[in-house]
Amino acid sequence: MKNAIYLIIICLLFYSCGFIRLLNTSEEKDENSYEIDKFLKKHNYLYDFSFQSIDSLNYLKKSETYKINLMNNKVEYIQLRVFDSIGRLYTGFSQCMGDFNKKVIIDSFPPKKNTYPFLNNNLNFQNELKLIDASESVKNEVREISSKTSYTFVVYYTIWTNYFSKHVLKEVSKIKAKYKNRVLILFVNTAKNKDK
Repeated sequence: MKNAIYLIIICLLFYSCGFIRLLNTSEEKDENSYEIDKFLKKHNYLYDFSFQSIDSLNYLKKSETYKINLMNNKVEYIQLRVFDSIGRLYTGFSQCMGDFNKKVIIDSFPPKKNTYPFLNNNLNFQNELKLIDASESVKNEVREISSKTSYTFVVYYTIWTNYFSKHVLKEVSKIKAKYKNRVLILFVNTAKNKDK
């Protein structure tokens, strides 16, 4: 009986989102634009724009205007948000709200909608642009392209989260390769910016 209890506890630990996250991350650290460019080029990710966030996820975790999971106030460093051409949230996922453990995260196009009950369906693309460190002219360019594509994928990640970030960026890159003209891909690094 004791062995069965230990086995159940071990299984729960291994399938716990927090435990899995802990096993796959290194020490949290600041990242600069040079490191980010080097990381993206090393892995040959496909995307349209790469940005850094303006406030290392503080807005994302504090306000219902920005956070993806209405039930969770914890920082979820890796997120995928998909918007339609008029800027409405189509679907979204985060480390603990969607299955980033699956080998193929997005197995259809358009992607399947996340049925998680606390997904913040009020997110909109205009607000996403408030979270990135970019000039207004670049943001206007992004808005224009987004309005002409079927879907805009916004991926929030850090280099130090290792496997999960690499996996999500790779899967989104496959979507870009396959549906080049139908998607706009934005990568947003959410680590604090070393350059500032």
